[in-house]
Amino acid sequence: MRPTVKLFCLISLMLCMSSGIAKTTRAVAAHQSALNSVIQKIQTLKEDLFTAQSQSKTLQKNLQQTDISIGALAKNIQLTQTQLTEQKKLLAQMTQQNDQYQSQLEKQRTLLAAQIRSAYLLGNQPYLKLLLNQESPEKFSRYANYYQYINRARLQAIQSIKQLVIKINENETNIQQRTETLNQTYQQQQQQKQDLRKKELQRKQLLDETNKKIQGKNEQLNKLYEDKTQLETVIKKIAAQPVITRAPGKPFRQMRGQLQWPVVGRIIQHFNQPLAQGRLHSTGILIKAPAGQQVRAISSGKVVFADWLRGFGLLTIIKHGDNYLSLYGRNQSLYVKTGDTVQAGQMIATVGNSGGFQQNALYFEIRYKGAPSNPGLWLRKA
Repeated sequence: MRPTVKLFCLISLMLCMSSGIAKTTRAVAAHQSALNSVIQKIQTLKEDLFTAQSQSKTLQKNLQQTDISIGALAKNIQLTQTQLTEQKKLLAQMTQQNDQYQSQLEKQRTLLAAQIRSAYLLGNQPYLKLLLNQESPEKFSRYANYYQYINRARLQAIQSIKQLVIKINENETNIQQRTETLNQTYQQQQQQKQDLRKKELQRKQLLDETNKKIQGKNEQLNKLYEDKTQLETVIKKIAAQPVITRAPGKPFRQMRGQLQWPVVGRIIQHFNQPLAQGRLHSTGILIKAPAGQQVRAISSGKVVFADWLRGFGLLTIIKHGDNYLSLYGRNQSLYVKTGDTVQAGQMIATVGNSGGFQQNALYFEIRYKGAPSNPGLWLRKA
């Protein structure tokens, strides 16, 4: 081959290679620009997410206060209902006593009417007439005593009727006062129920606002991370550069299978059940039950925690000895405080959905030396 031809071929080859490198460089640059744009969006979203999370902390505090207020209101309503029941019993007793007084009054009226008739019949022979027309001292004495007896009986009957009338009036006044108090208590209870509904609505709004903000930002961030990964993959293939990615009785221990259930309900989440798409597992059980149903201690022990805790709502923890603990979460109201001693079967709380949960249920755990233990092995078979 002549030198001129060789030189021409060499130049042509160099131009082709230069053109390919230029195309590759432009492609990498284009994708790198897109990647930089995505990274910038990720940074912006991170900042927005940080702001939303800061707001969620404030909302979480509001949620905590709302849960505590709802628990207090529910407790007050239960106390009011107890007072209503007692007042109704007293009202029934007073009504029954009043009926007895009315019956006695009718008897006294009948007796007085009979005595008046007897006095009228005796009136045909007044006391002076009996004295002047006496036939014998014995007969006079008998008539005189009879006359005096009727008068005394009449006075006693009148006095008894007066006393009964006073008692009936006092009873009617008491009944009226009790009825007014009962109505006031009833109105108070209705107002408390309305306040409870307002608190529940407020809590749901706060919860929805928190979930929407955090969930929306997280979804956008996850989508951008996916886009970022795809772009990094494209750049890796084009530039052939690897991308590094980062990723009191029996000891508690002898009560296995004998403990009573903390609440009557249906298990809707079992021990060790996968959560969060398998990334986590349940360390307790979730028992579905109506709101306000009583929660009872499974065994005697000492309350070591009774307060609101994030993720558990209103929570009670009881220490049973031998390094065993039982946990009762998501309650509506707490009826014990830290330091209290409780007995097996004692009411310690009521079922609710505190902590930001939608469904009314009791979250229950048993722990030994801090490690979760399957409650199904400890509770009685249903």
